[in-house]
Amino acid sequence: MGISLVCLFFVGCRESDPPPKQTPAAETKPDPLAEASALIQQGKLDQAERILLRLQVQDPNDLATGTLLVTLLNERNDLVTAAGVLDDLAEANPKQSPRLLAQAAELIFESGDDLAAFKRFQAILDSDPTFAAVRRRFAACLNQRGFRAEANQQLRTLGETSPLSLAELRALCFPHRVWFDVAQKPDIHDARQIRALGVLNAARALRSQGDVRECLELLDCRDDLWQRTPASETLYGWTLANSQQNERLAQWLALSSTEWKNYCEYWLAVAQLAMQDQPTAAAECFARAIMIEPNSLEAHQGMVQALELANKQEAADAFRERVRLVQHNQQLMRRIVGAKQIEQLDYTEMANILAHMGRPLESVLWQELLFSRIAPMSQQMRTLQQYKSKLMVANPSGIDASSLLCGTELHTQTEYDDLLVAIREKVEGGMAANKRPSENDGKPIANPLPPVFANVAMLKGIHFAYQNATKPVERHFQIFQAYGSGVACLDYDADGRVDFYFGQAATTPPNELSPIGNGLFRNVGDQFKNVIEPAAADDRHYSTGVTAGDWNQDGWMDIAIANLGPNRLLINQGDGTFQVQRGDALWDQFDYTTSLAIADITGDHLPDLVTVNYIDDQAIYLPIEYDAAGKPVRLPGPLHFRPGLDRLFVSQVDGTMRSESFGKDETAIASSGLGLLITDMDGSGKNQVFVANDQRANQWWIPKQNDSDSRAWSDVAVARGVAYGQGGMPMACMGIATADFDRNGLMDMHITNFENQWSNLYMQSSSGMFSDQVVTYGLETPTFKMLGFGTQAIDYDNNTTSDIVIGNGHIEDFRERGIRFDMPSQILSRSGHQFVEAEVSGDDEYWKAGHLSRGMAQCDFNRDGRVDVVVTDLKENVALLENRTKTPNHFLQLELRGVLSERDAIGSRVTVRAAEQTQTTTVQTGDGYLSKNESVLFFGLGDATSIEEIEVQWPSGTSQTFTAAPIDCRLLIIENEPNVWVQ
Repeated sequence: MGISLVCLFFVGCRESDPPPKQTPAAETKPDPLAEASALIQQGKLDQAERILLRLQVQDPNDLATGTLLVTLLNERNDLVTAAGVLDDLAEANPKQSPRLLAQAAELIFESGDDLAAFKRFQAILDSDPTFAAVRRRFAACLNQRGFRAEANQQLRTLGETSPLSLAELRALCFPHRVWFDVAQKPDIHDARQIRALGVLNAARALRSQGDVRECLELLDCRDDLWQRTPASETLYGWTLANSQQNERLAQWLALSSTEWKNYCEYWLAVAQLAMQDQPTAAAECFARAIMIEPNSLEAHQGMVQALELANKQEAADAFRERVRLVQHNQQLMRRIVGAKQIEQLDYTEMANILAHMGRPLESVLWQELLFSRIAPMSQQMRTLQQYKSKLMVANPSGIDASSLLCGTELHTQTEYDDLLVAIREKVEGGMAANKRPSENDGKPIANPLPPVFANVAMLKGIHFAYQNATKPVERHFQIFQAYGSGVACLDYDADGRVDFYFGQAATTPPNELSPIGNGLFRNVGDQFKNVIEPAAADDRHYSTGVTAGDWNQDGWMDIAIANLGPNRLLINQGDGTFQVQRGDALWDQFDYTTSLAIADITGDHLPDLVTVNYIDDQAIYLPIEYDAAGKPVRLPGPLHFRPGLDRLFVSQVDGTMRSESFGKDETAIASSGLGLLITDMDGSGKNQVFVANDQRANQWWIPKQNDSDSRAWSDVAVARGVAYGQGGMPMACMGIATADFDRNGLMDMHITNFENQWSNLYMQSSSGMFSDQVVTYGLETPTFKMLGFGTQAIDYDNNTTSDIVIGNGHIEDFRERGIRFDMPSQILSRSGHQFVEAEVSGDDEYWKAGHLSRGMAQCDFNRDGRVDVVVTDLKENVALLENRTKTPNHFLQLELRGVLSERDAIGSRVTVRAAEQTQTTTVQTGDGYLSKNESVLFFGLGDATSIEEIEVQWPSGTSQTFTAAPIDCRLLIIENEPNVWVQ
């Protein structure tokens, strides 16, 4: 910013300033100032300087001379000296002092000395708190350098007497985000870039992009780039909390200062430690965070979890509703910012929401903003200003604390002080504030055996390669061309051997049909045979996800196919063939469905069908636009299009279906879903639906209690802690793998994400809440550089612990940027309390190479007791990874058949006890990304030589217990039958 602009910004701020004296024309004399000004414009700075210095000798306090000298110094980029000149002028000209000092502060800010500039701005405001222009500029400078808490405090003070702009109100709405858009991910190793951006901005941008690891690395080396401040220290502590480095977090807290308590991030970090065993103290911390930043979504989410852990359900429910309001508030803000014209109803709704949440000042500010845009001179505008003045007299804080905290009262700091003392004692004693996860059964985790897997697809006769178009597109994909198709593992002929169904595309959607069919590979022993044509199981639309289940409950597995077009339901006739069953109008319409699953989610013991729809926008079919150099102008992403609406097709007693959605406000619940999981996730006895969304918040649909409305579903993903990833941002979620990773009897989830994002490892506690423990379990490093799609949790060596398999591959060819396109598949072995990337042997041609893996499912195709994996690819032939791991460990496999329950028994909870080990899992479907696992539960038994007990809790509500069951075999358990059968 040039000095002329700086002067214009502050000059004229005070209407009481007298106008300058006018010099009569007759008195005009040769003007050395005009000569100096002309020389400056000509770039003859040395000559101009000589004139100005001569004038300064004559009158050191002359304002015009000094101002022109500042202009000259600004041209030389000698900003610090220019600021010094302004300081001298301010001292000599008391009436002009505030403006001159403000200009000096601006120059110091431009020079890069942020903290010195901030001190100058604050000193001006301490002297004159009513100088609104300086306060507004101070807030902008703070925001520009990432000091978001300080900036928001200035904006709230400014708003007490002045209207705020949309950008300023947006800053209050997103208190943890960067003030401006950061187009590219900051390079933490580029010091020049980081200095230009600001360390705090770079750190916040990394957090917003889900990269807490690099955010922490940047803040760790901050001494090389800037001075420590309370803003940096509290952001550092919060980042430690997000990355689950609780020992370092405890050390940070032990060294904390009183000044840090003025920052929302401080209380969020402290709450992370308190959550472990002092949830009431954690709730106090979250309450204080909300008082500081009322629109902190993270603080509200944490409050729900803390209150539930403290058994304060009524308060938790109130804050769960508040989470929804804060989220809606932020969605509304995005809509207002992105709107091409003013939508008055949006502004009014925003004002109403804020008033309801106990923020009357912000509510008035939104009304002021609306009238300033549509009727700035109206009586309503004047009335609002008068009302705001009265409001601030009656309520100087501008908030209603009781409403803000949903009626929760802030108590004394006793519990917080006790927490701080305990943590400091632990740190001083050299104890970690948080230990690695421990198993509840007391038996140590066995070391993993080296995994051995070989791709035997071709050897076994499976020749099937997906094509993303009639002529395969190699790069610069339309969005639907990058995601591949899935695989369903099913025993369609009921011979006890798993068969495979693969989806194909190979056409131009939405109207053309594929010349290449899908694949149904029947397991005939040592080989697989494609029987798609004689089985009449083909579909020539643009296929994506596939699944299987017994839709009509006749004992034969049916097939459902998700398409970019009309979906298909194929009914198994029991004679090796299938027939298409028509659905209702919504089933037959053209959708972009990704994953789908068959399960009873209405509780009537009949299977229903859930479809996850990615996008509902005809613009996806537009060709990629290229510039004159042949490069794409823009490659498509999910946020470029209108999201799809997931649907539930409820089975009727006559075999037909009735379509529903998961909520009445269909616009609000639409999202870009990819992964799907259906099971009883939290032990409630009811099946629920979890959807992994791409760059939007994940959704977890549960049926509302005691509600006769069949469309009554609640999305609890935010409240339960699985909606977002690191930094509170939506991730590019795709695959889902489930297991009881910490063996506490509850289901946990591993979810794959985009390149330069960690996976999520959502661990469930006894409260039903989840926390992302990806760093605690060591998954951040092996998953960070990968773009993961399908993933499965398998115990490949049957040592009783669940390992993780991931299929990776990018969605676009960015190799010219140094980004890998094809990526290796990974096996992450559970070793102690960490996951470690394993060196896989058995097939170097597969494991040493890169792939564009997409769908993934688990099965035991050769019935040898070791879990195998089948993987689809965007370009290559599918892979059938035969598990050849040499293991002495024992196993158990279970098939469940419902009688009172729906036949596939989705949602059943099974617990196996053997040799002091307890393992719990659920029967599920959806199975992650576009695919369906074999309908078998796999248990590794380690060195156990007998089963003590098998307990089954059926969806019907009945329970059964079996003892003295055999091992190293597959058993069939039928609901309410007293015996088990070896298969």
